[in-house]
Amino acid sequence: MWSVFDLLCCACKGRREGDSLETRIPRPVEPGGLLQSVKARPHYLQTATEVEFRECHIPEGFQGALFFHSMPGWHESWEDFMGACQRSAVSLVFSLTEHEEMARQSPNYFAYSQERANNTAKPWKHLEYPIPIFGVPLDKEGFMKCIQGVAQALRDGERVLIHSKTGIGRTGTAATLVLLCLGLSLIDASQAVRCAESGPETDDQHEFVTTIAAEFFA
Repeated sequence: MWSVFDLLCCACKGRREGDSLETRIPRPVEPGGLLQSVKARPHYLQTATEVEFRECHIPEGFQGALFFHSMPGWHESWEDFMGACQRSAVSLVFSLTEHEEMARQSPNYFAYSQERANNTAKPWKHLEYPIPIFGVPLDKEGFMKCIQGVAQALRDGERVLIHSKTGIGRTGTAATLVLLCLGLSLIDASQAVRCAESGPETDDQHEFVTTIAAEFFA
């Protein structure tokens, strides 16, 4: 039986399981008869003229919207990122990157986040919970408070952008938990996140999600 998320996620039809960082495009059959594949540009590597966030479907009945992206200003100019935020009407940015990582990869974003910490007016609210790259939160209770806050923001009609460095592992881990808070099963939450080209990448991240899901449905 097809669920609503099977239908909503038809965009990922034909994508190989586990190809979270890249898609594979068939090449014409070579003279030798072997069908080869070539790695396409990862979705998060975008040029300045095509900055577009990946939208993740949320359950019906909620007026908010959920988007994923790589670290702001890493693969696009800061101005283009801000323009994309405006076009998508982003009202809350949830950052999962560590400050050192942010300062090294996107100095403009780091400076902007520090201004936000100093109560400078911003076009969107900024929430952060730094997690080491490929890692999991050390404080599960504190992290889940952030997750529940994001879920409530979506209930309230906010348009939320979640990001890590590439917008894949840490982003997908957090997003799956947000969707659990919105009432989805682990299967449906995971499928919705995969269709937006994110999801837990490491064994620790998978275990973190399944452990919390077990607590949700105990």
